[in-house]
Amino acid sequence: MRLDAKDAVEALLGVAGVDELLRLAHHRLVNCVRTTDIVAIGDGGIFLIVANDLQSDEELEIVSDRIQRTCLGPYVIQDREIVSGLTTGAAGTEGGSAASELIERAVSAMNLAAGRGVAFELSRSESSNALPAFTGPSPAGLREPFALTFVPQFSADVSLTGARVLPNIPKARPRRRAKNTSARSTEMRERVGDQVLRLVLEQARSWRDKGLAVPVISVDVGTAQLLNAGFADALLSLLQETNSQGSSIELLLTEATALTSLARAAHTIKVLEEVGVRFGLCGFSVNAGSRLNLRELPFTSLRVSCGSLFKVTSAAESLWVARSIVAVAHKCGLQFVGEDVETEAQKSILRESGCDRFEGPLFSAALQSSDLEAQLIRK
Repeated sequence: MRLDAKDAVEALLGVAGVDELLRLAHHRLVNCVRTTDIVAIGDGGIFLIVANDLQSDEELEIVSDRIQRTCLGPYVIQDREIVSGLTTGAAGTEGGSAASELIERAVSAMNLAAGRGVAFELSRSESSNALPAFTGPSPAGLREPFALTFVPQFSADVSLTGARVLPNIPKARPRRRAKNTSARSTEMRERVGDQVLRLVLEQARSWRDKGLAVPVISVDVGTAQLLNAGFADALLSLLQETNSQGSSIELLLTEATALTSLARAAHTIKVLEEVGVRFGLCGFSVNAGSRLNLRELPFTSLRVSCGSLFKVTSAAESLWVARSIVAVAHKCGLQFVGEDVETEAQKSILRESGCDRFEGPLFSAALQSSDLEAQLIRK
């Protein structure tokens, strides 16, 4: 996605105006896409949105429409109201295409829509599951903290019960094509993931030192990180270093990670479960039940996005689908978390279905650490 007003804003307000435009648009995107999706900014102010686990063209259209509605609103920059059009392009999986190929086709579709070409180089990856390699922090730069954004989680009575972490890694530049990109990309994602865990536990310790009651914090864990032989020992050391209980953290795995990695990571999961670390299943698609035996998996929560749950046309059908999935979760001993709740109608259906916890813009926007701390103080 590209904001059409970028060049005009640069001419009118300079580079600072463009930076503010991109920052505001990035904030809107992070808050409108699902928590399992990824948002990054590439060269030329092009936004890349990786929407995981979409099951159909209809779901892609739903996500695209939501992005359009969110990003077309006016932006206030340096006391000026800026209205920008959008140029977008999208691509879906075709025969197991690599992520870099999908993005390349999406960028080509966007350029075709705009009627002009844009120089945009992408790294190639041999792995169909690997994300494109963006230059984020260098290995040394990983010592520099980046911002954490928290998506608060609420119970049915709107009490704060937890928060999911979204690492807000600053504006990134696509890396030029290079050898061994897949291995480097995997290593970087592992290092960033480890840094997120450290920052989360250090932040939680800081809140506890202030006498605040810290809710369970959920952190996404990728396949490579989970399968790293030293992951469990590193996390145990980090828990001890930050004087944290294992039960204070929940590690979130996507359906894809669960399907491909749980058997190989059985020892790691057992070690972490023994100290109280919880596991949650996120990015769960409505049709995933036939592929996952939830009774035999080590999860304590099941998360489903409203974008996936409410694909049917009528409220009665939505209620029936929601009740069915919540019932499956409860029968398997799992807490059900409704993600990306946007409307009162969605909240009402989830509540009537027995949903245990809620996340989404209807309850709260994503919060910086200081804002979540303010909520904990009020609590």
